Amino acid sequence: MRQYESAMLDFDQSLRLNPKSADALYARGTLRCKLKDYLGSLQDLDNSILLNPLSAAAFHNRGSTHARCGNLTETMNDYMEAIRLDPKFVDAYVGLGIERHKLLDFSGALCEFDHALILEPDHVNARVSKALLLAVVDDNALFDAKQAKELAETALQLQPENVYALNAQACALAALGEFAAAIELETRAMLDKDWVQDQDIDGGACSRERIAVWETGALWRPILDKRVK
Repeated sequence: MRQYESAMLDFDQSLRLNPKSADALYARGTLRCKLKDYLGSLQDLDNSILLNPLSAAAFHNRGSTHARCGNLTETMNDYMEAIRLDPKFVDAYVGLGIERHKLLDFSGALCEFDHALILEPDHVNARVSKALLLAVVDDNALFDAKQAKELAETALQLQPENVYALNAQACALAALGEFAAAIELETRAMLDKDWVQDQDIDGGACSRERIAVWETGALWRPILDKRVK
């Protein structure tokens, strides 16, 4: 946190010297999102884009902030603009896929994740997001517990401390009927306090509910549990 505060002071100083620095506004807006100052983040990123409308990164990060605010239309528009400006912007495809998942556009979401993985086969977030969808989707034509497990396992090999990959692996194990192992992994994931507060589709805010459902031998479905609005 102190590191963030120090960086914020540096950005403030840079903007006092040059109020029209698109880079400084972009950097401060990105940092404000991490600090959960979403209104301030959007203001800075709006201004950065006004000064540099060709920045795919600024559109992507503004989309991420909109996602945290629940602004679905703005989120998708910003991710799509980031991709238009930079067709190889992998994170934008992943973000767009997550939003399509929330909209129940499962096939569209998988297309976005697959596009990201074509561009970057070892992209951890793309693997995790695809694994989660395949493990919890309420569509027998798309449900694929085995592939979900493989994707999550690879993500954990790449980033062993990634709690989102750990959760995806837990969901994949549950999808395979290995509920005791799934509960063990989910319980480990819950040690991450930040993740437990994350209310997004892959967050830990409903981890206790996941475990409660798995204890009955049933699959947890985020859409059926109305976690997505």
